[in-house]
Amino acid sequence: MKKDYGKIFDILVEQEGYKLLSEYKKNNNTKVKLNCPKGHLWDVIPKNFKRGIRCPKCSNKCPIQAKEQFDLLVEQEGYEILSEYKGALKKVKIRCNKGHEYEVKPNDFKSGYRCPKCSGNCPIQAKEQFIQTLDQEGYELLGEYKNTYTKVKLMCPEGHEYKVIPDSYKQGYRCPKCSGNCPIQAKEHFDILVEQEGYELLSEYKKAIKKVKIRCNKGHEYEVKPNDFKNGRRCPHCAGSTGQRLLQKMLKEHIQDIVIYNDREVLGGLELDIYYPELRIGIEYQGNYWHNRPETKERDERKKLLCKEINIKLLEVWDVAFMKDQEKELDKIIRQIYNWGYKI
Repeated sequence: MKKDYGKIFDILVEQEGYKLLSEYKKNNNTKVKLNCPKGHLWDVIPKNFKRGIRCPKCSNKCPIQAKEQFDLLVEQEGYEILSEYKGALKKVKIRCNKGHEYEVKPNDFKSGYRCPKCSGNCPIQAKEQFIQTLDQEGYELLGEYKNTYTKVKLMCPEGHEYKVIPDSYKQGYRCPKCSGNCPIQAKEHFDILVEQEGYELLSEYKKAIKKVKIRCNKGHEYEVKPNDFKNGRRCPHCAGSTGQRLLQKMLKEHIQDIVIYNDREVLGGLELDIYYPELRIGIEYQGNYWHNRPETKERDERKKLLCKEINIKLLEVWDVAFMKDQEKELDKIIRQIYNWGYKI
């Protein structure tokens, strides 16, 4: 059955309160004129509208609005513009409310970038702030301070000497021996953490950046660098893949219905990655590593049969295809749901 893209587009436009003011040319790549709910007119390619592109004026991407918003923000902060505004990505000269002058891109200013001197990024202030922090924490500077990105030698309160970049120290990097980054201490710390999490080490620990094989508390085996484990990386099967989390985020922008992640009730203990109970639609994100295992294939077949028995429509999304072209795969999902007759 041929898919009616024009009908899908018309439904989307109507649902969002937009009005189509020009003829749809029966393809996804010819611009049409739309009127947004607030009365703004603009041209858009239907394919891009389906992917989430909306009125530029409402989303503050209109150049005139961008300048007005920047001017207003500068005024609210008590700053003053000293040079001509030429665009959101072109630097302008401004004066802060303490009289310091500096250059900044309007987009960066909108994102929170303020006077470097007031925020401690002035070289002299950075050095003073660094030395003050050392004194407060009982550290001692043993070498010459040159700048915030050149290593200096320090002595910690326990007498251990090490080198560190001042900016890294500012971000929390302290004595490696005291914080467990000494090779012997690192191994001990890793062993304790693995045990506390109920995981099991299955191969020899060599060093913090060499992968080891471990088994999670649900019985899944995988390889991970000890440093990554310490930083929170756990079983990829239990935690869900990066691709699956990205898919969930993208679907939220298009489907407003109630959604349940990793549901184990509807299929009697078998997990559905993404489930829309009101639509009775399930989505399985198939990771390549796990899906190739025989037990995984068998479990997936059982899921398909159960979904069919209880009238749940099941979609499969493959990691390789999704990570290669996320927009294309998302478009497939949305179109399939429309083809099933659902309005989302």
